Amino acid sequence: MKQALLPADVARACLNNLGKKSTLKPGWLSKLLYYSLAMLPRAGKIRIMEKVMKDMVQRKSDSLA
Repeated sequence: MKQALLPADVARACLNNLGKKSTLKPGWLSKLLYYSLAMLPRAGKIRIMEKVMKDMVQRKSDSLA
């Protein structure tokens, strides 16, 4: 996923907000996913995230081959 933040960027955002916020959503993609899934029932969230993760795993395995 090209829109995903690098681990170092996520870690930096987390460390910068340590003790300030109880929940942090670094990056626009995290915010988009959080707010777009907020109103769905749990079963709907699971179905959508299952599809997203399956696609991510498939792309990763294709890039390793």
